[in-house]
Amino acid sequence: MSDMAPATGFDMTTRTPFRFTWRLAGLGFVFVWFFLGGVGHFLMTEMFASVTPAYVPMPREVVLATGVCEIAGALGLCFPPLRRFAGLALILLTLCVTPVHIEMLRHADHYRALGLPVLWGRLLFQPVFAAIIWVSTKPPARRSGPSAALRS
Repeated sequence: MSDMAPATGFDMTTRTPFRFTWRLAGLGFVFVWFFLGGVGHFLMTEMFASVTPAYVPMPREVVLATGVCEIAGALGLCFPPLRRFAGLALILLTLCVTPVHIEMLRHADHYRALGLPVLWGRLLFQPVFAAIIWVSTKPPARRSGPSAALRS
C-alpha cells in the first residue's frame, strides 16, 4: 500500500492525520471558493463589473480576466508541483480584489440587500482567507533526525 495520498501528493508518513485533514480541508475550501467564484465571473459578469471601483479601466474585461485567474489558480491547486505557486498567485489575487470590498463598504447604501455585517465580514475575512491559502498550499516540512532516517 502506498504512503502517498493520491489526490494531494502529501507523504502520509510525515504528516499527522489531524494536520493532513486540516490542510486537505483548506485546499478543498480554497479550490471551491475560487473555482466557483471564477465561473461566477462569467455567469454574472455585469454584476461583478458593477462593483468594480470606478478607477479600474475596462471593468468588464477585468472581471473576465480575474475569472480566468481564479479558475486557473483553483486548478493549479490540484497539481502538487504547481500548488505553492498557485497559492501565492491566489493570495496576490485576494489582495488585488480587496479594493472592491472597501468600495462596497464606502457605498454601503447601494448594497442594502447584503447589509453592513456581510460587507464588513467580507473585508475582514480577506486576511483570514489569505492565511488559509498560505497554510494549505505550503509545502510539507521535511523532517530530519533519527525517525526520518528510519523511513528512508
